[in-house]
Amino acid sequence: MLHMLVDGIRGAGRLFSDERRRDSDGGKPSPRGASRGYRAALSVACKLLVVAVALNAFAVRAQTTTIVASGVWNGVAFTPSCNYTTRYTWNITHANGVYSATQNTSNVRGSNCQDTGPGTCGTTGFFASAQDLLTTSQFQALRNAFNASCRNPPNVVKSVTFTSPDSVSGTAIQFDGRDAGWQLTRATSIPTSYALAVAKSGTGSGFVSSSPTGIDCGATCFASFASGTKVILSATPVSGSTFAGWRGACTGTGTCTVTMGAAKKVGAAFRIRPFTAATSKVITGNRATISNTITFNPSDVGKPGAVFVTAWVPANALGTLGISVAADSLLSITSTAVDPSLAGAANKLHLTRGPLAERDTSEFVLVQLTASGWQLVVNGQLIPYASGVLGDQLASQTILNGTDTTNLIGAQFCVGYGTDATDMIAAGNVQLIETIPDQTATSDSSGSCIVNDMIVYLEEPTHGGTASGVGNVRGWAVSLQPIQRMDLYIDGSLAFTVPYGGSRSDVGAAYASYPESTNSGFSMAYNFGLLSAGSHTFLTRALDDAGNVTDATATFNVVRFPNSFIADAADVSLVGASATIVDANTLRLDNVMVQGVSYNLTLRWNTATQGFALVATN
Repeated sequence: MLHMLVDGIRGAGRLFSDERRRDSDGGKPSPRGASRGYRAALSVACKLLVVAVALNAFAVRAQTTTIVASGVWNGVAFTPSCNYTTRYTWNITHANGVYSATQNTSNVRGSNCQDTGPGTCGTTGFFASAQDLLTTSQFQALRNAFNASCRNPPNVVKSVTFTSPDSVSGTAIQFDGRDAGWQLTRATSIPTSYALAVAKSGTGSGFVSSSPTGIDCGATCFASFASGTKVILSATPVSGSTFAGWRGACTGTGTCTVTMGAAKKVGAAFRIRPFTAATSKVITGNRATISNTITFNPSDVGKPGAVFVTAWVPANALGTLGISVAADSLLSITSTAVDPSLAGAANKLHLTRGPLAERDTSEFVLVQLTASGWQLVVNGQLIPYASGVLGDQLASQTILNGTDTTNLIGAQFCVGYGTDATDMIAAGNVQLIETIPDQTATSDSSGSCIVNDMIVYLEEPTHGGTASGVGNVRGWAVSLQPIQRMDLYIDGSLAFTVPYGGSRSDVGAAYASYPESTNSGFSMAYNFGLLSAGSHTFLTRALDDAGNVTDATATFNVVRFPNSFIADAADVSLVGASATIVDANTLRLDNVMVQGVSYNLTLRWNTATQGFALVATN
């Protein structure tokens, strides 16, 4: 903004000099004319000074990394090329995971910088976020989503800075391509403290405590904490019960950490230990032998069923367990970038289709022990360790036998049973039996038996493929609980909520045990030309009614022309072009004219879209 101030003052000087020079050339000086010119230019410079001060005053304050978005904000935007200032009030609310907002503008700038008078715009559910505490990139996506819902074409926010918890500033490209600076100032400051409530549920019993102190639930399940406080919740089951996991602001089975930027609710589920599991182990040095014996519940003995053995292991330990997979094999495997026992681990589960070599070796991968040995869990499908009649013949499992644990540190082994995998997961009939300890750790791992009962598959865009023009974002998702929402993240920022519930008879046939699997499709049209040329990542995130979250991702390459959308068919001409068959699935078109520029285009058959897709331009 300071450069605009300097330019304005320089402009005043130039205008003053021009007036004096013009009057001098006319033969008679005109101090009055020069004075008018100087005053006009000085007025411009003064206005620039006011706006520069307004937009930069907060820059000297300590910046924050997250901000509570909801509230009433007073806004100002300045377009230097027009010397035009817009003022508005933005009233935004956050409820049930989505935002709603109304913007009242005192004056609206139309094209050619004319003033079109006041304006009002309101929209509901235009942006989704589990909590009302956003980073700068999330706030940028929030503001752009609002603009896209309220104006066509919209303004595009290019940068965001949090200068205090009550002030946000940045730059934007307005609807007509002009640069603008903007600032939002909260009309009323955010509260200094927020309430944290804990609710216990389930068939079992236990206690929840907090650090810093305040929650001791038990008796005290409600407390207030200062804004910005990191509160760590710990769950301790009583004898005969197990901790089944967090709900609400946390997931997983480890400790729960919440940062207080709004009132929050956390659920803690305890359940009666589903069955008795007697584990025998010998872990010495870097070798482990583990076996287990299940005592089936009396009501289950004699019923047909299956026993399942699953484990979360580091990706670099697959060879240790005898799992041999080609590095370039395309697999849909479940993994998590964090220890599955940690809070929030369920939010980081990925069912990702791609080469095994692309997995980070530090990630944890879901594997299973079958009659033929250890295997990856592919496409979320669990295979029994043994099946038949629940009784003595299925009671014993040999998990590890003198196995090298060098690469297995942190691995977590679980057993469970049911009539099938879906029944076991739905009943919660699975429990942790052992965690391979880190000899240097200062505390025990709580372990986890997250066996994902939700499967998400992103079919288009294809992982490792290309995308261009207007295409689709589509796939399917199934869960034992009703799926509440399907969100799309583009390069790490929440972009859209994708319509869910489309007919998928193929998924229904393959996953018949999942409710509503025949209506499990999600799909939306998307203009990939809005993205820059090169690599991008789409992440689809499914959220069900139980609070479970699962992601599926695809990284692909965007091929595009300079303009994101070519509206006139006359701008594309094949006159004088030639075609060459490159291979059985690829066609090259040379000398294609697109908006006055000659291109050589490569098109390849795309099975997912059932058509030829643009894969390269030259």
